[in-house]
Amino acid sequence: MTPLLFLSISLLGQPQGDADHPTNDVYRRLVTEGVDLDGARVTLEPPLLRDGQAAEDQRRKLVEIAGSEKAVDELLRDSVTAPFVLKLRDQKTPGGVIRHAHLVFAIRANLDAIDPGKAAQDADNKAFEAANMKLATRILDANDLRTRNIVLPPQETGWFSHNSVDMLDRIQVQTTNRVEVSRSDRSLAVASETDRRFDAEGPHTNAWQALDRKGVVSGRPTPYSGSISYARCTRLASSPDTLVVESRLAVYEPNDWFQGAAILRSKFSLIAQDQIRRVRREILSRKKAPR
Repeated sequence: MTPLLFLSISLLGQPQGDADHPTNDVYRRLVTEGVDLDGARVTLEPPLLRDGQAAEDQRRKLVEIAGSEKAVDELLRDSVTAPFVLKLRDQKTPGGVIRHAHLVFAIRANLDAIDPGKAAQDADNKAFEAANMKLATRILDANDLRTRNIVLPPQETGWFSHNSVDMLDRIQVQTTNRVEVSRSDRSLAVASETDRRFDAEGPHTNAWQALDRKGVVSGRPTPYSGSISYARCTRLASSPDTLVVESRLAVYEPNDWFQGAAILRSKFSLIAQDQIRRVRREILSRKKAPR
C-alpha cells in the first residue's frame, strides 16, 4: 500500500470510540479524547462501518455515505476508476482554519495480506508528487528517537515518520508523526498524529517555512500544530474480498499560508484520486504477477 491510507480527511457530534481496536492508543485517543490544534479541541468521528455489523447494516451505512443504492454499487465496483466519496468541512481557529475531510473508497484485496509496516518501509526516503504537492517521508530509527527520549516501537505495531511537504511552490511543512497499527478479524486501523514531543527545536521538529520563487526555504521556521488522521479497512460481510477504506483527517492551515483562501482544500480531491488509483493499480499488478 502507498502513503494514501495515511492521507485521509468531521467533527459532527460526540464520538463513542471504537471497541474493535482497543489496543491502538493513537486511534482510541483521536476518536474519544481528541487533540489540540491551534487552540481548538479536535476529535475524529469513528468509522461508520464497524466489526460485527451484519451485511444489511453495512449496506445501510454505505447508502448513508454514498447517497443511494446505485451509488453504492458504483462505489464497490471492481475497477481502478471506481468512484470515491470525499466530504469536506472547515473549522475556524484563532490563527487559521482546520481542514476536515472524510474519504471513503473500496478496493479488492486480502485484508490479511495488507502490511502497513512494510508499506511504510517501502516508502522510506522516497518522494511522491500530485497536484503540485511534493511529499517525502523518512522513517525514524532508534538513534533518531533517542534524542527525544522516545523508544522505537515494533514495526508491526507502529513507527515514527518525518514528513516534508512542499505545497504549491509556496510553503514547506515539516512534521514528525506517530503512527500506530492494529488489527481485528474483520478490519485494520492505521492512526497518525503529529507528535507534540517534536515541537521543541531540534532534529525533525514540527515547523513550516515559506518558499521563495526558486523553491528555497526562507526565514526562520514557524512552529506548526500539524494534523491527525486514521484509515480503517473493513472487510464487507457480503463480500470478504471487498475492503471499504474509511479515512478521516483534520489538518491545521495557518492564515499565513494562503490568507484563508481554499487553495489547499481544492487539492484534496485530486490527491485522493491519484493515490486511490495508484493503490488499485498496485493491487492489480500483484494479482497478475507470476507466482
